[in-house]
Amino acid sequence: MESIFKKQGRRKLVMSISVIIFGEKTTLNHEIKAVSSFLADAFTEKQLLKMKIDFFIFIPKQQLPKKVNAPKNINFYYIFLPENADDTSILDVIKDYNRINAYDYIFFGTTVYARSFAVKYAIQEKTHLATNIKGSFFSETVKTWEKDIFLGNISKAIPVTNHRIITLAKNIPATYDEVCYPAWKAIPVEIQSNDYITAYTKENKNIVVGWEQAEKIIVIGNGVDKNGYPLIEQFAKQINAEIAGTRRAVENGLLPVERMIGISGKSISPKLCIVIGASGLAAFVKGIEKSECIVSINSDKDALIFKYADYGIIGHYQEVITVT
Repeated sequence: MESIFKKQGRRKLVMSISVIIFGEKTTLNHEIKAVSSFLADAFTEKQLLKMKIDFFIFIPKQQLPKKVNAPKNINFYYIFLPENADDTSILDVIKDYNRINAYDYIFFGTTVYARSFAVKYAIQEKTHLATNIKGSFFSETVKTWEKDIFLGNISKAIPVTNHRIITLAKNIPATYDEVCYPAWKAIPVEIQSNDYITAYTKENKNIVVGWEQAEKIIVIGNGVDKNGYPLIEQFAKQINAEIAGTRRAVENGLLPVERMIGISGKSISPKLCIVIGASGLAAFVKGIEKSECIVSINSDKDALIFKYADYGIIGHYQEVITVT
């Protein structure tokens, strides 16, 4: 692709992008500001003014902010989310509006919730996904997205042409200071609630019961992929255990964000915690350290998780786990 901007004869057409953001009122402006900072850093002011940029804000019913830190040419749309919003309904809205408008690129915000939907959407659309992008580099011959790898020690360049769906890094500085007053436009759709969850909550509103109170919990990491996940489900059913995951497992689309364990997720204290395919970074271990017994299964004998486990099994989980 010669340019990130479409061309037709001598007339240069605008590049169109959509930005998907999930937020609460208290954090929404920070999220918009962070995304705007990325755009201002990735493109020149002249380029931004020529773009069609649509922000789609998924937010619980509440008052929308009257002013935000963002470029003035952005179109702001909002979709109110009900309690226990159904993931399929949300994905349908994202899919429909992106297909109708034929956006060149689709950015998902910096939150874990947004990134988990990016994975699901990329799988549904069978297209490439670039994750945790922190910036870009454009020259006459090279156009790439940039991301950190190996705990931020190395910066990796990804060709723009190969990735249409992008998730933004959570540590993008929110430095954009230009103020605009959005003309909020409602998306005329209704996001459905998960009827089972809603009914269960209403019927048991005086009972505090959740998966995190289970006596046995299996926690999966980046070492478990979608092909191996059915085995984990069978194993969990066989031993009557719940399934949770690390941040990477959630970002890979295997589990909803509500099942994420660690500093930015939930802490658990089951009698038995079986950790499968997780390296054992400190941010994750903080979420399982209160477990009575930790069993780790990992093919890497040097994985950090073994330092925290009461019992360790070195081997690939598909060879270690047996189900009947």
